[in-house]
Amino acid sequence: MIRKHRHLFLALAIAAIIIAGTIFYNEYQASRYYNRTSANWSLIVPAVTAEDHTIGDMEAPIQVIVYSDFNCGYCRRFFSETLTRLSSAFGDHIVVAYRHLIILGGEDARQKAESTECAYQSGGDEAFWKFKDEMFAAENFQKSIGPSRLRDIAVDSGADRVLYEQCIADGRGKERIERDQMQASIAGLTQTPGIVLKSKYRALIIRGDYPAQIATGIAYLLRMQSEIERSNAQGQHTSMVQ
Repeated sequence: MIRKHRHLFLALAIAAIIIAGTIFYNEYQASRYYNRTSANWSLIVPAVTAEDHTIGDMEAPIQVIVYSDFNCGYCRRFFSETLTRLSSAFGDHIVVAYRHLIILGGEDARQKAESTECAYQSGGDEAFWKFKDEMFAAENFQKSIGPSRLRDIAVDSGADRVLYEQCIADGRGKERIERDQMQASIAGLTQTPGIVLKSKYRALIIRGDYPAQIATGIAYLLRMQSEIERSNAQGQHTSMVQ
């Protein structure tokens, strides 16, 4: 009987170690990335606003900010596969924002990015996301696309032809791209996709499309936010009682 209990205790102890190790590993995987308090982080990577191209509820507790290049294969995979999995797992707990970081495609990728911004200026976010989908859907998506074809894609996505052409001629699509590039540079993002996970209290950077690590980071931030807010609520309750 003593031996039986000893074996049971050993099995439970091993299980506890495995569970604790898993929790520690997940915490480590999230916290090992570049962390800052949100107060400092907002100076580096601004929070998502109505000016961003977004998918999801702007009031979501976790912001997933994606710095992307239209000639980047892993960016394509993020938006076609990883984002679907994250949306399924976290639902309205996340809002996703697209920002530009042109690294791989050079001038060709820059022209594509400017075209999406000019499509947005007359067609809104719906035109932007349709244009983005068209860019990544093509089998040879890294191939150079001429100005007339980019214009046709923009119009098909919902942009006004005349306003789009004026935007391109005036270079109005460049301002947002340059702003996004500057933010990414200051944050030390040198590859795409550059993923910034941001809550009210903490932010994490993940350099690349690593679905498991992104999901772990989101779960980590959600848990941290819940614990902080619960602690704050308990502190307020204690103060009221005293």
